[in-house]
Amino acid sequence: MSLVTSLENTDVAYGTLVEPDGNVTLYGFQLAQTVDGSKDYATYEHSGSSCKPDGTITFNVRLRKGYIVGQTKYEFAPITGADILEMSYPCLRGASGSPVFEHTNLSAVGVMVQNVDHELAPTQLIRAVDDDGELIEEIKYSIPQGIAVSMTTLNSQLNRHQRH
Repeated sequence: MSLVTSLENTDVAYGTLVEPDGNVTLYGFQLAQTVDGSKDYATYEHSGSSCKPDGTITFNVRLRKGYIVGQTKYEFAPITGADILEMSYPCLRGASGSPVFEHTNLSAVGVMVQNVDHELAPTQLIRAVDDDGELIEEIKYSIPQGIAVSMTTLNSQLNRHQRH
């Protein structure tokens, strides 16, 4: 198995197993100096990968591409106060920890962590009520959007832990 100890001019490294012999390929990303909502951003992730009971591993690499729809401070634990980026695409199960990078120059802007759910304005509202008029079921529609912790927050956390 190959081991890379440093990648020149790299701020974030993302590793993936791509060969049956166990070799690891590392992709290096430099940190973006600014985040621009009009640019294309992408996430390189392995959420569709699986391991069968016989030990066979199947890698399913996915590239999600979109844009940043919002930037704010996160208000909930465990990342309270973190600078976050809301993406136009969802964070699939297994994609947490995947880098978000500028599509044209591969500069890292964040790391996917979860989704936020936005309820859509109804085009159709489906309600089921019983004979007494009590609501039994109501169907609403929403759109999930991925949340990424910004590299600004991650760098400040890394620097704080390195001092201790």
